[in-house]
Amino acid sequence: FAAQNRCVTREDYLARVYAMPAKFGAVAKAYIIGDSQLDASDVEYPRGRIQNPLALNLYTLTFDAQGKLTPLNQALRENLRTYLSQYRMLTDAINIKTAYIVNIAIEFEVISRPNENANEVLLRCTKRLRDLLSIDRMQINGPINMSNLKSQLDLLQGVESVTDLRIMNRSAIHGNYSKHEYDIETATKNNIIYPSLDPCIFEVKYPNRDIKGKILKP
Repeated sequence: FAAQNRCVTREDYLARVYAMPAKFGAVAKAYIIGDSQLDASDVEYPRGRIQNPLALNLYTLTFDAQGKLTPLNQALRENLRTYLSQYRMLTDAINIKTAYIVNIAIEFEVISRPNENANEVLLRCTKRLRDLLSIDRMQINGPINMSNLKSQLDLLQGVESVTDLRIMNRSAIHGNYSKHEYDIETATKNNIIYPSLDPCIFEVKYPNRDIKGKILKP
């Protein structure tokens, strides 16, 4: 009976992380993969990684008082480690790590339909992007589908077509953002922005100022 609560799969571990009692703290985002270490003697990827079948890397983030992503503090990290130790298999080792935060900003241009109020169309588009890119929807190692974002804007009332949609990186050089810089252009393939090799999460930290749009008249 004691073994029935043990974590066997990756999904089991994620479920346990999110089920940790609130008195110990809360983990907002979690992602788990098998442990691997870089082999400096082999410069070809992915053969340059040595897999450790007995270890798991648990990448985590939590929310600060303003609801922005932030690394776990030492107390929360220790609470999580102690909590998971009750459920992990004896042969499993868990490394609790911090996922990289990649802050982004969005600029878009749409053509409104005739006789539509441009301001109202702009508000609908901005709100829709805020919903689609809400941090509640974003996951560690999750990509961003640019085509889907454009399609969602096309469906809105008053939108004739989407002429442009760009996503840019925002880092510490732009203000109070994550220190991590990310080459969005290089990471984009077939209109999909892929995350980095080391697990990261995309975050629109300040939606009110980082989502900007322009309405073009037909």
